[in-house]
Amino acid sequence: MSTAMGNYFLTFGSCLFTAVGALEDKNPVIIGFEWYENGKYKSHFVVIKGVYGDGRSLEDFTIIDALNGRERSLSYYSGKSIQRVIVYNKEVT
Repeated sequence: MSTAMGNYFLTFGSCLFTAVGALEDKNPVIIGFEWYENGKYKSHFVVIKGVYGDGRSLEDFTIIDALNGRERSLSYYSGKSIQRVIVYNKEVT
């Protein structure tokens, strides 16, 4: 899995924990999915808009879907493999 912080493997729980921390710091988070369908690898990206609840499940996250701009739960993509967590640090150094 690739993240903005380096290349290493994160567990599912770590992905969500990373997203929650970034959102608490007011930094945008993009999640990248990958799956295999009809003989091809496919990928898709969404922007996390907010987290509600404890942030331990997909249902706790509201996303903006890059495909059509719809707001929905991250659980819409359950069954897809999270391959990237991209956190943009808005602080200028």
